[in-house]
Amino acid sequence: MKGRKRKVAAIDFHFDGVIDKFTSFDIKNDHRDADDFSLFMTLPTELTYEIGKQADAPTTRMLSRTCTAMFLFFGDKCLGKAAKLLEEISKNQLIQAVELMDEHPELLFQEAKVTDPAGYTFNSITAFQYAVWAYDKTAWKKILSYLPAEEAIKQLEKLNTFGTKHGSRTMAIKRLKIALTDFITVYKSIDWQSYHHDALYKAIWDRTLERYWLLIGTAQRLCPVHVMGEYFHPDRKFVVNNGAPLFNDDEEIPVRTLDQALMKLPIVGGTIYPLQENSGLGYHYALSRADRGTVIAKRGSCAKKSFYDSAVIDLAAITKLEQVRCQDVENLHKTLVMQCDAAASQKVMQ
Repeated sequence: MKGRKRKVAAIDFHFDGVIDKFTSFDIKNDHRDADDFSLFMTLPTELTYEIGKQADAPTTRMLSRTCTAMFLFFGDKCLGKAAKLLEEISKNQLIQAVELMDEHPELLFQEAKVTDPAGYTFNSITAFQYAVWAYDKTAWKKILSYLPAEEAIKQLEKLNTFGTKHGSRTMAIKRLKIALTDFITVYKSIDWQSYHHDALYKAIWDRTLERYWLLIGTAQRLCPVHVMGEYFHPDRKFVVNNGAPLFNDDEEIPVRTLDQALMKLPIVGGTIYPLQENSGLGYHYALSRADRGTVIAKRGSCAKKSFYDSAVIDLAAITKLEQVRCQDVENLHKTLVMQCDAAASQKVMQ
């Protein structure tokens, strides 16, 4: 029993010293390496875990923010919130995500499980990795206000090297391009003279066009929410100055994308999210933005030229979006490396 008391006393002694040394750490402004905490790392594992048990919630959060190694010891109390952060990022609910990161920036070190609104399940992924996988530039810019550049590089390189079961980047945008291209190709292959004079020919092509139009909706179901957000952008059509938008402005999409998608759509009463099995988008309609001020959930006679015109405009916009976001991801790695090099040079000068 006396030995037990001596052990507790020793823990309390070390605990006071640890708190004095580490609780002033701020992950947003103080980027340290594990070597900066070598004294703490010499503590026996059992003692480290005991400190974690005795620490209150604010102290635990502070200790978990010191570096990745410390998160492994003290971050377990935040695992549920890491999954919540991932959920908010996947839904493009950035106001809620920022609130979580303000209180718990250490969550950005933690992998968690998430199923996004499109139905993709990731068993172990960080919020930053998901944002990059989804090509969600707005989300990763928010995250990098809290995540140190060196940690972001590690997470990005891990994603690039090992990927996920859904690849290292979403293929949904590419599939949407293919669906739009296929509809345009089928539409252009119709013999319109036969279509207007042969009832059987017309019936066959009407069914064919409808099937290919709904395949566009099926591809849209699989897109990350931020891509669907572009369809609902209140200030940007899919045609700007007779061409596709540049998608390279620094203005964020207003944080209303998912809420907009939940609203009733013109022509078809209903919502997009949560996706309904065997119903809604891809089963009864597909979305089109084109040069209109609002998105349209189109269905009906797909032989109308407005369907073809919409598909042509949407394809050009989605193609441009993919090109710009791919370049953004490539530039992201270069920017992070430059930030790390600059920080290292400044550290040497000091």
